[in-house]
Amino acid sequence: MLSLRSCIILFGLLALALACHPHMPKREVQHGWCKFYVDGKNDFDTARRKRDSGSGSGSGEGGGKKYNRSKKRKDKKCYEYEDGTKDEGAVLEKGVTYTVTVTKS
Repeated sequence: MLSLRSCIILFGLLALALACHPHMPKREVQHGWCKFYVDGKNDFDTARRKRDSGSGSGSGEGGGKKYNRSKKRKDKKCYEYEDGTKDEGAVLEKGVTYTVTVTKS
């Protein structure tokens, strides 16, 4: 049976181990391409899409290539991603306008 003193030492060591444990950096969540950055640009221009898709022959030979569908500009906040979410604290820069189109189906 553990004594009170042993329990206190055990909990102290556990607390010390948790305090000294290295914290892992937060992993970036993948939302897809950015539809609208806070400066008005996006990830959908044709040059960027062509560069990301590679130069396939069109015969269906992908060679197992995995396409990267992540945000391209890591230094800018995204106002809206493909999935409709936005970066925390994303506010449009002065002079940038964002138009929303709502359609009824």
